[in-house]
Amino acid sequence: RYLADHGAEVIKVERFPAGDVSRTTNRISAGRSAMFVQHNGGKQSLCVDLSRPEGLAVARDLVRKSDVVIEAFTPGTTTAWGIDADALRAINPALVHLSITGFGKTGPLADRTRRNLMREKDELAKEAAELEAARGGAKLDPEAAKRYNERAAQIEKQVADWNRRQAAAAKESESLVQERDLWASECGNRRFREDDETAIKQGK
Repeated sequence: RYLADHGAEVIKVERFPAGDVSRTTNRISAGRSAMFVQHNGGKQSLCVDLSRPEGLAVARDLVRKSDVVIEAFTPGTTTAWGIDADALRAINPALVHLSITGFGKTGPLADRTRRNLMREKDELAKEAAELEAARGGAKLDPEAAKRYNERAAQIEKQVADWNRRQAAAAKESESLVQERDLWASECGNRRFREDDETAIKQGK
């Protein structure tokens, strides 16, 4: 949306055949998703089955004609499909490639997805609530109290670990946003330069 708002031609490649899941999220009376419209205004859309050779051929053809590719697949997916950054730059050496992940491409959490982390937090919160409800303020025998306290301590430790990873993810996201803004600015400058050169040639 950021690039589209600044005049770029943006083509959003969506999953086949249903399209982006956000199309059916929080629909309003007009039958459209407010969230989808908010994030995708100004874009063109194309549903492509990237699990099939025909779909990959369509994607590679788009890359040949593109300045920038932004993808947000689970780490390792594009490599398995043969359309990772190196493969795409072999098709278009001038390509600017941005990969958005939950925790970056390297490090101990690189193979995890952002959604897995959110689900993990929800499960911890649910277990903690169930554990507290089971106790219900009743006085437990020593053995049961020991088990309760041990599990409560484990959950507390896991939540602290989750918070640490969340902070690391936020820091990584901030870095990616800065890179995105830099590349977006460069793409905009490139387009303005091309417009200026065309105007000079036309004597405007």
